[in-house]
Amino acid sequence: MKDKGHLGPGAGADVTIYANDADRAKMFATPRYVIKAGTLVVEDGQLRRAPAGRRLAVRPEYDAAVTKDVKRFFDQYACVAFENYGVEPVP
Repeated sequence: MKDKGHLGPGAGADVTIYANDADRAKMFATPRYVIKAGTLVVEDGQLRRAPAGRRLAVRPEYDAAVTKDVKRFFDQYACVAFENYGVEPVP
């Protein structure tokens, strides 16, 4: 799969570009640009072309049981506190 996993010539890359916003949920909800297979499909947050294919969305459930292990990992290996990464539940 030489045409995957990079942005070099001949790559079949899909690229999403976001405008930085302190409200990360807002930032990731509306990408500034989306390039699919070399075609600009979203420009300034507006759909310009609907590419062939299906749209998929993944919304996994949050398993609170993993919090203890993730916090332990942060305490042992990270240079920032686990508490710095507060996450709000998605409605």
